[in-house]
Amino acid sequence: MKLSKKILIKSGIFFTLGLILSWALLYAWLPHFIKGQIHKLEAHTGLALQVAKVEVSPWNLSAKINDVQISYQKIPLAQAREIYLNVEVIYFALGRIQLSELTVDDLDLYWIRDRFVSQSANPRLTHQYQWNVLHALAQLKKAPQKDAQKKPIRIDIDLLQLRSAKVAVDDRQNRLRYQLDPVDLTIQHFSNHDENASSQAIHSDLSLKLANIQIPIAGSANRLEIQNLALQGRFDLDAQKHLQARLKLQVDDGYLKTDIKVGMHEQSFTGSVQFENFPMAPWISLLPANVALQTRAGVLHGDLNLVTHKQAWALEGSLQLNELQVYEKGMKEELLSVKQAIFEKFRFNFLTLEKQEVSIQELRLIEPDMRMTLGQDKQSNFRRMFAKPEGTTASPTHQTSSDRIHPKRSQALGQRPNLVVDIRAVKLQKGRMHFSDQSLRLKFDTRITELNGSLLGVSNVAGQSALIALDGLIDRRGSVRARGQISFDEPKRNSDVSLQFKNVPLRSINPYSMTFAGYYIDDGRIDVDLSYTTQAGELRGKNRFVIRQMKLGDEVPDYTGKRLPIRLAIALLEDSDGMIDINIPISGHVDAPEFSVGHLFWQALRTVITNVVTAPFRAIASLLGSESIDGVYMLPGESGLMPQERDKLDKILALLEKRTPVDLEIAGSYDPERDALALKTTTIDQQVLIAAGFKLTDLDPLPRLALSDPRIQTAIRQIYTKELGYLKLSQRLVTLPLDGEQRALRLRAELIQSRPLTERDLLQLADQRLEQIERYILKQQPNLKNRLRRASPVKVNAVEAGVPIQMQLKTK
Repeated sequence: MKLSKKILIKSGIFFTLGLILSWALLYAWLPHFIKGQIHKLEAHTGLALQVAKVEVSPWNLSAKINDVQISYQKIPLAQAREIYLNVEVIYFALGRIQLSELTVDDLDLYWIRDRFVSQSANPRLTHQYQWNVLHALAQLKKAPQKDAQKKPIRIDIDLLQLRSAKVAVDDRQNRLRYQLDPVDLTIQHFSNHDENASSQAIHSDLSLKLANIQIPIAGSANRLEIQNLALQGRFDLDAQKHLQARLKLQVDDGYLKTDIKVGMHEQSFTGSVQFENFPMAPWISLLPANVALQTRAGVLHGDLNLVTHKQAWALEGSLQLNELQVYEKGMKEELLSVKQAIFEKFRFNFLTLEKQEVSIQELRLIEPDMRMTLGQDKQSNFRRMFAKPEGTTASPTHQTSSDRIHPKRSQALGQRPNLVVDIRAVKLQKGRMHFSDQSLRLKFDTRITELNGSLLGVSNVAGQSALIALDGLIDRRGSVRARGQISFDEPKRNSDVSLQFKNVPLRSINPYSMTFAGYYIDDGRIDVDLSYTTQAGELRGKNRFVIRQMKLGDEVPDYTGKRLPIRLAIALLEDSDGMIDINIPISGHVDAPEFSVGHLFWQALRTVITNVVTAPFRAIASLLGSESIDGVYMLPGESGLMPQERDKLDKILALLEKRTPVDLEIAGSYDPERDALALKTTTIDQQVLIAAGFKLTDLDPLPRLALSDPRIQTAIRQIYTKELGYLKLSQRLVTLPLDGEQRALRLRAELIQSRPLTERDLLQLADQRLEQIERYILKQQPNLKNRLRRASPVKVNAVEAGVPIQMQLKTK
């Protein structure tokens, strides 16, 4: 028993001494081993590695490598103040590298793009601009590889840290220099093998943090600025070259999450991205603008799904952009802004060459605002902002005169293009635009507000037309109204669009009258009705101008253009009510090289004014100069007051204030034919659009039907069957013309005619018109309540201006 105890004690002593001796030998040998490995690495790769000092702790087998510098061909790559390693000895003895910790403190990385000399067979590639890191890696790949067939060493790192790192970037090609500081990187559970160690793989958890990022953008006056950026996630790459990554990128207070899978051999990619409160300000700066852009607010929400296969791809999802404001540096008014932009259910499918599609269920812009300025050179601020430097524009392709006048059609009628565009609805709510023209003698400045409307059924399939409906205000009291249809397969060659501008102050167009006519305008209002139709490239336009109470000012003293007989024209064209009504038709071919709508219009206007030779001069008369007032109109079937009619009521109120002994008698009016037709037409057209799949609300302006559109034709037949029965539809289809547009026109007319409408409905419309006028008057002048009289509804005949509301001045 005692002998065994002595043997055990001696064995323990010898084991302890052996262990101490081993640690001592390892402590003395390890620094030389590390330096030897560094020298071998230098000889094998050509890298220059300098190490000031290697310290080893024998108790936990850790090493500190101080003042490390790495360069290649005298090109600096990196330097670190200290590298700390904690090695697991047991695994090291088994031919594996396992580190419980690898920490690099104060690492400085140098990314330099310059002309480096390379050993390329192509002389043109020997002095190209290249990043120093990529240049070094390319040269390292050319170094002879020893033991290429030898099984790779297994590497496991529990914790890898870069603390307080810096990245200094010197882009000598674009003359940009900046620094990323600080950079903190944490990698956990890194391994280069799978769980059973049977094959190569890479697994790692990642955490990256950067702060105070300020990166200048090449070719732009902007900088990418991010206060805080954090990236977290996990990477898994197996032996079959399948990469899977789950990442979360946090930028300031927002983030995006992504889950991606990549097949290296198949060249495939699938992934999803989720945006939550993701800031847009940093990314707007990536635009190649010539002026500095500043973004205030603006966050992105939404989900995306992306699939790629080799060079094909598909993207789908929904996005919502909130409170975006973009400013030019030093400007108080925003360049672009939008309260909310919603891209609902969009899809870009380019997976096959035979069938490619771009579809959006709905694009909705809420309170967008834009500032557009024409400079002295007649170029817009946006064009100047993103203009390329001189000499970079592409040379124009040669076209013959025949090609310009009669270009080849892209597709035959009914033929489906390889790329199909289908945007079901574009909606605009409370839009605004500030437009100024500084190219004129006197700066022109106007604002368009309350812009509401829709663009329905945008498609590039031949035969399908998009419907346009747009309403807005110009400088508070004027209005703009657009209706029509455009075939987007060739919009310049097939369209039918009408524009109406009502009650626009003539003083606002003084800059243009000075430039084109040589006169100032002191007062007056103008209504403009424009109607343009293109068919097979032939343009037919109708322009109607109604000018009221125009007061011409002085001549422009130093005007150098051709003076028009404006004073004579006004005297000859004005009627007894001080109104000028001009119709100017224009025509031309949209493919003609000299074609310009503006050129055609001004040419026609000059011709009209110059050719006026008859009619006596008449003085300006007051619009409300008599007791019988007949001048307030409402659109057939509607009871709303348009801005120009409110302006007339304001003048009536001013008259009542001066003539206190009189009252105002108002009678609700209706036209039995025009109002009935308008009411029935509105009801039928709403039903047709809904049946055709277009999403409309009661607040949306009602567009005109594109009867040539197959979707509209199908919807009309559906409504006809519902209202009049399938049997009658079958009978009518036999007798009606085969042409789809003509057939749809006849069926729609029969639906409108058959729609029931009673006298009570018309009387109700007349009462609504009366109440609308009373509400407006009492809102403006509550003290006139006792001076308003109601008369019984009356039947009237509508005129071109609308349905007249009967108003008379009555003595008390």
